[in-house]
This record gives sequence, C-alpha cells and structure tokens, in this order.
Amino acid sequence: MGTGDSTANNSWGMFDNFWTQQNPTTQQPTQGWGMNALSTASGLWDSWNAFQQVGIARDSLNENKRQFNMNWDAQKNLTNADLYNQQLRLRAGMSDQTANSMGILSPEDYVAKNGVK
Repeated sequence: MGTGDSTANNSWGMFDNFWTQQNPTTQQPTQGWGMNALSTASGLWDSWNAFQQVGIARDSLNENKRQFNMNWDAQKNLTNADLYNQQLRLRAGMSDQTANSMGILSPEDYVAKNGVK
C-alpha cells in the first residue's frame, strides 16, 4: 500500500467506526463506539475529581474546626477573666465575712458557677 496506490484501503482498523457506523439492518449511519468510550472516560475523570474535592473539603473543614476551637478558647478565657475581675472589684474593700453574708461569691466560685465552660 503506497501513497500513490489508487486501490489503497484507507482502513484504520478498529477506529473505522469510532464516530459513526452503519446499522446493518437499516443501513443508516448510527453513533460509533467512540462517543461511548469518551463518555466513560469523562465519567471516570469526573469521579476522580469528585474524590479529590471531597479530600480538599475534609481538610478545609478540619482547619475551620481547629480555628473555631482556638477562637472559642481565647474568647472563653477572656470572658472568664472579665467575670473574675468584675467579681474581684465587687468584693474590693469588703471582708470575706461581709461579702459572704451578702451572698457575694468569691471570684473563683463566681466563675465556676457563671463562667463559660
């Protein structure tokens, strides 16, 4: 089969009916196997990408949880320190006996009862 041979068979082997093939019953052109193969490859690629995105989303969620917990702990400590100082100022100038008779809790007890856990 030379390039100048007029009787050359332009067959591509299994790729002859890649895009279209002829229906043997109706002799009408129908879709070849190529679109099915490309659709399958596209589906596999999309599945792989989705799998990767799930991993990225999981990592992002874990990082957001870590940052939330750090922020929560910082806010909790700040709030409890403010409550402690408020109770300390309230008891300033009072003896423990006077504060206890008035039902004013010690700063430690007040934070334990009313502080952020």
